[in-house]
Amino acid sequence: MNNKNIYKIGLIVMILINGVLIFMMLRGPKMPPPRQNGLMEVISKKLDLDSNQKAEYFELAKDHSRSVADVEAKQKRLMKNYFEFLDKADATGQAEILEQIEELEGEKISVTYQHFEDLKSICSKDQLAHFEEIIEDVLRVIVNDQKINSLPPRDR
Repeated sequence: MNNKNIYKIGLIVMILINGVLIFMMLRGPKMPPPRQNGLMEVISKKLDLDSNQKAEYFELAKDHSRSVADVEAKQKRLMKNYFEFLDKADATGQAEILEQIEELEGEKISVTYQHFEDLKSICSKDQLAHFEEIIEDVLRVIVNDQKINSLPPRDR
């Protein structure tokens, strides 16, 4: 067999493999659609916020997310330090780091509480009637009991 035939066979094999891959991608299992509404959208809809309230709420939510992200970054660093004690014979300072982690968790809860106080302050009396339901939904999400707008399980 000469080199030309080897190249021809290689080209045909690559075309067939690409064809099979394209077929599998088009006919394979469908991926679930991306979640359209996040928690902010759900809260906004349930409270029926007007455009001004929405803008203010989304700004509050951004600030809240930044604050929580900062606290979580500190927590991650401290947790890394805490678990480094597994490699050390001396555990001096371990309890202090654990206290700092606990304080940061409390700070996250306080920041979130204040965020919802701020949200309450922009709501009308009619909207406040739905606020308890919103808090129940959010708490389920926060403690990971349920995902907001979660998709039903796929058939197998």
